[in-house]
Amino acid sequence: MTSKKIERFTSKRLVIAILVLVISLLIIGILTGIAIWDDKENAMPIFTMVLPVLATWVGTVLAFYFGSENFESANRQIQDLVEKVAPEKQPETPVTAVMKRLAEMKCFEFQAGEQENDILLKRLLDVFDPSITRLPVIDSDKKPKYMIHQSRLIEYLHQKGNDENDPLKTNTLATFIKDRKEKGIEFGLNRGFVVASEKSTLDEAKNKLEEMHRLHGCQDIFITKEGSSDEPLLGWLSNVRLTRVLKA
Repeated sequence: MTSKKIERFTSKRLVIAILVLVISLLIIGILTGIAIWDDKENAMPIFTMVLPVLATWVGTVLAFYFGSENFESANRQIQDLVEKVAPEKQPETPVTAVMKRLAEMKCFEFQAGEQENDILLKRLLDVFDPSITRLPVIDSDKKPKYMIHQSRLIEYLHQKGNDENDPLKTNTLATFIKDRKEKGIEFGLNRGFVVASEKSTLDEAKNKLEEMHRLHGCQDIFITKEGSSDEPLLGWLSNVRLTRVLKA
């Protein structure tokens, strides 16, 4: 219910409450007056009997009005609180409010001095588990390099397994990247992921992802301070998480 509707409803209810209260007082007063006029000797007992009825009636009306008023006030406060603690429902919220932060992510990190040729695929595969199907890869300075999908890695190893006894021991990240690129599959910037600034809103990040998804099938957003892949990774927002957040 909007604030204007609430105000109109509250105003009407206030008028009704006053009318009920005034009419009730008049009716009780008239009945009491008639009873006392007809039987002056029993005026006090009659007044004593009517007074609790009057008090109960007035109390009921006031309790209904102010009780409803307090309920609506509390309801509005709760709604405001929900909007503050659930910013993921607001498209203008910064991506940092809903992203998975680097400390919460499971990544593969290059060691100092390592290159793609130094990394056997077994090391990558060992990081995956039943709950992880996408693996962010960062360099030793924590700058984003790739987003590796488990399905692509398994597909590649299965194909190589037909020619080699143990492709995990002979194939590196470099051979994997090169082979997949020849088949039109890439995992780097604007291919496997897009980069957004920490100041970006959910709508801005979504629009950037959708554009690159149409062109190259991107499904993930990496967040850095200024939106450059030459900066340390701050967080990650997958298309699945983004969709869930915007629909919540």
